[in-house]
Amino acid sequence: MGELNFTKPINAVPRDGYGSRGGTHKGVDYPASEGTPVQASESGLVLRTADNPKTSDRPRAYGNVIVIDHNPG
Repeated sequence: MGELNFTKPINAVPRDGYGSRGGTHKGVDYPASEGTPVQASESGLVLRTADNPKTSDRPRAYGNVIVIDHNPG
């Protein structure tokens, strides 16, 4: 099993950390303005990207999402 060495994907303070929301949050949320360069925090396979903006009909949407599988977990 390989060792993972995560770095920050952008120069920002996380808004919502891994394991928050009673341990159910499986990612880290960073606030950023449109056009902000973002890099993967560790190599892996991109599983999903989505533009999922909050609207009046969907106030709990995710925003922009990038899901990466950092093997081995």
